[in-house]
Amino acid sequence: MIFSSRRLPGCWSEDGPARPPLFVISAGAGEGPQEQEQRRKLEGLISSLGIEAHVRWLGVLPQVELPRYYGAADVFVLPSRYELFGIVMLEAMACGVPVVATRFGGLAEVIAHGETGFLVDPTDTTELAEAIEALVCNGELRGEMGRRARRAVEERYSWDASARLHEELYRRLLREKGEG
Repeated sequence: MIFSSRRLPGCWSEDGPARPPLFVISAGAGEGPQEQEQRRKLEGLISSLGIEAHVRWLGVLPQVELPRYYGAADVFVLPSRYELFGIVMLEAMACGVPVVATRFGGLAEVIAHGETGFLVDPTDTTELAEAIEALVCNGELRGEMGRRARRAVEERYSWDASARLHEELYRRLLREKGEG
């Protein structure tokens, strides 16, 4: 889920600019029965909250379009209960977007809590909401975390970084084998 807004209800003042949030949901997983059931549940929740005008369903996006959407986002939220790695999270970070993700699975190995984003308990909706609100309502924090997120991706996950790590691994294996 990508949140694109400069204000949430907790950030609004009665006399300030009332720019309502825009929540973009890209549910590009597929059109199978499980995905359809999940979408129906989300649509019901959105309707019950009365925020239909603030939600856009995008479906599967072409790869070439993703940087534009990530770049327009204030926060990237990946509230999975379990995620092996989360390449979409790295894509958002590469675009300078701070991430709110769960502390389970591989996501916790990528996000530096409080530095490149926030890690939350996926069963604690209050903690999730507070992390999102902290980033959406604090432009300075959001900007700094976004810069750190991009730097982390460049340092650890770029093609150059990957090539260096593989070269180091090969050299170490050769030394251990006595051939280097």
